[in-house]
Amino acid sequence: KKITTKMATNMVTADLRITIHNLDGKFDFKLEESKPTVGKATFTVSRIDVNVSFNMLKPVECKAEVVVNQPNVKYSTKLSADIEKTLTNAFIDNVKSQLNTNICKALGQMIKPGK
Repeated sequence: KKITTKMATNMVTADLRITIHNLDGKFDFKLEESKPTVGKATFTVSRIDVNVSFNMLKPVECKAEVVVNQPNVKYSTKLSADIEKTLTNAFIDNVKSQLNTNICKALGQMIKPGK
């Protein structure tokens, strides 16, 4: 999206957007409650937007904001609406966390300041 340079503070900030379209897959789940439940789920996500801002001179200074659009998770086991909602939210939070961490980590490994 843009690059901003601040020579006084030795910063070159790159702001970019990454979009992932039509992500789908499967995962296993295990609920450990009074009645333990094990099952499988399939998911589709129409789009994931990742807005990243990082200092190209110090790639460890990285922040990513992840937005998961239109997630749809179907469970093979009959679950209550509350449990489905909780599992789906946990899945979405995990996707966000993984992308946030791994995109910044990958950028840090690709960009070697001073070389």
